Formats: sequence, C-alpha cells, structure tokens
Amino acid sequence: MWGFIAMPVNRSSKLRPYLRPPVLGAAFGLLLVLGSIAASTHGLLAFFSLEGLLIVVGGVIAVAFMSYDADEVRKALNAIADMYKEPKATQENLPQDIKSIASWARIIKEKGMRRLESSLGQDGIDDPFIKYGLNMVVSEYTPDDVKTMMETAADACYERENTPVDILEAMTSHAPAFGMVGTLVGMVAMLCRLNADNTATIGASLSVAFLATLYGVISARMVYMPAAAKLRQKVVRHRFRNQLIIEGMVMLAGGEPLAPEPKGDRITTLEINSGAFFDRGSATLSDSGKVILHDVAARLKDDQYKDYVITVEGHTDDAPISTTAFPSNWELSTARASAVVHYFLEQNIPAQKLRAAGYADTFPKAPNRDASGQPLPANQAQNRRVVIKLEKIDKVG
Repeated sequence: MWGFIAMPVNRSSKLRPYLRPPVLGAAFGLLLVLGSIAASTHGLLAFFSLEGLLIVVGGVIAVAFMSYDADEVRKALNAIADMYKEPKATQENLPQDIKSIASWARIIKEKGMRRLESSLGQDGIDDPFIKYGLNMVVSEYTPDDVKTMMETAADACYERENTPVDILEAMTSHAPAFGMVGTLVGMVAMLCRLNADNTATIGASLSVAFLATLYGVISARMVYMPAAAKLRQKVVRHRFRNQLIIEGMVMLAGGEPLAPEPKGDRITTLEINSGAFFDRGSATLSDSGKVILHDVAARLKDDQYKDYVITVEGHTDDAPISTTAFPSNWELSTARASAVVHYFLEQNIPAQKLRAAGYADTFPKAPNRDASGQPLPANQAQNRRVVIKLEKIDKVG
C-alpha cells in the first residue's frame, strides 16, 4: 500500500523571511544609481527634492485611490513590500496537494463517502477553495457539476487577484507622467522667480525641476513594475494550483482512485479520469497532469514494482471525434496512452517495462447512453479515463 501524508492546512502566521535574489537585485540597482550620482556630483543631496517626491509618489497613489477600491489599492501597496519576501505558497507545494487528494481518494474507496465527510470534520481544513470542492464531493455532485462550479469559482478568484496587478501596472505608467508634472511645476516656479538679479541660479533651479522626472522613471522601473511582475507570478501559481485541485476534486467525485488497486495476485491497476491529464479532444499532457504523473512515476520506480510490466490504456466515451490529428476515438485514446508512456520515459522508467494501448470507447465503465439513446454526461465522464495496469512477470528483460 502506498503511504500518504496529510496536507498542512494551517498557514504560519510568523513573519516571512526575505528572499535573497530580489533584495540583492534592488540593492545592486540602487548602488549603481547612487554610485553614478556620487561620481558625477559633489554630494548626494543635490539629487534630493522633497517637492518632487511628494508630486510623484502622492500623485500616483492619489490616482490609484481615485480609480480603484481602497482595499485593492492597499493590497497593491503591500505587494511592493511582499516582493522581497518568501511566498506563502510555492510550486513545490503541489506534490503535497496531490498526496492529500490521494489520501482522500483512498478513504472514499476503502470506507466510503460518509467516512470522508467525518474525517474532514476532524481535520478542520482551512483552505476555502478545497473546502468548497470537498463539500460538493461529499454532497455527491456529478464530476461535471463539480468541475463547472469550481472552474467558475477559480476564474472569479483569478480575476479578483489580478486587480492589484492592474493597479501596479497603472502606477508604472502614471509615475513618469507625474514626474513630468513635477518638472513642469518646478520650471513654472523658476520662471516666476526669474529676474535680472538671479540669472546665476537658473542651472540649480532647473536641476531641481528635472529631479521629479528622475523620480518618476526610477519608481516606475524599480518599484511598481517589478512588484507587478512578482505579484502576477504569484497569481498564476495560485491559478495553476486551483486547476490542479479542480482535477483532483473531479476524480474524487467520480470515485477514481489515485493509488494502485490490486486485481488478483499478479495485476494491479490505477485508474484516473482523463480530465486530470488532457483537455477535451487533446492528447497533450496538461501541467496538472504532469504533476500527478511525476508522483506516480516516482512510486512506480520503487523496488516493489521492479518485476512489473506497465501498460497504459487510453479510454474515451462514445462521443465521436473527427479532426486532422484524431480521425476517431481510436487515434485519440492511443495518443493519450502514448503521451503518458513518453512522460514515464522522461522520468527514467525503463522502456522495456512500458506498453501503450488505445481502446476508444470499447470498454466503458458505465453506459454512455440511456435506453432512449440520450447521452449520460456523468457516465461519459467516468469512461474518459487513463488506466495504468501493472502486471507482475517473472523477469523483465
């Protein structure tokens, strides 16, 4: 039996450590700017203008609050500080999420849905997205309903999390504009004070006026733009994780196990809904599918499976397909099985242990249609699957 550990759900409340690369990058960039200033002038104070800073920083923040909700603006400003800190969740957390989903699948298979429901009540899961999905699973929604509703929630979350990114990108464009405003204000003030007695101060006055433009460009390129890029990476990672969770919940709703199931003394099988690996009508492995298969491949390389031949079977529903790449479900199912085999090869599973087979819709788990010939979407979702069959042999050549 494969062992799985529970996913940590309580986020640490302690201060997150700072990341070295962004801190060093910011320090290096600032050092270059200050070094250039020190080399070209007699003092750094010549490049300081309180009026210019107030116009640029104050103007950018004022426009942000005028254009967006205050809470979203505060999130965007917090992201500027957060870009130097360790993220709360990283790509490395994904295998742990897979293991948690696998443990829930095992509970469903061995003890039933009611046992999963009581187990979740004891665990106290804090992640609202996972909790939302599991509530639908234990309420016995169909896999298609679970996928549709969770994708809607994930899209809404993605749009909401993108708002601070939009704010920071707007700040990037506004900062140079307010730098020009500060320059114009400084020049107008200089011209108002200009007379025959103080022409010698024109150079100094112009330098102060142009500092606002400098502040605008530097803040845009070294503050707002990097913060927007870093926050967008975080949002994309979160969206990818949500998509992975969706596929896991779809498999739970369909009763699909994520661990090999013994079928006698010599054959063990692992069945996974195709939606976890492929888009409809596609044989290209999705990123979430690769994460799942990475964990599966690691376990298939365990010594307990060294004397097994691994056959990957592709199965489809009876919905017809006719494309240039896949004239029928035979080509589609075979291509999907081959894609999984190729991924296992990339994970250094020996080629002589691997087989690929496509069965189209010839071995459905459940009827694709009712007595009147109408499609049964829930059954069709079960029939679209990948089966990994492990058959024990005396010796692998």
